[in-house]
Amino acid sequence: MKSYKTFTVEELEGAKGWDLPHVEQPETTQESKTNALNRRSDWKYEP
Repeated sequence: MKSYKTFTVEELEGAKGWDLPHVEQPETTQESKTNALNRRSDWKYEP
């Protein structure tokens, strides 16, 4: 016994493909922007 459905050629030809959503690139962080400690976002504490 098959547990899956087989499609006819007409059903396969009439099937609509998946539409991918339009995704925009997020805005980049400003290089001159600083946090509460007056450090840039790429700053890391290295003892």
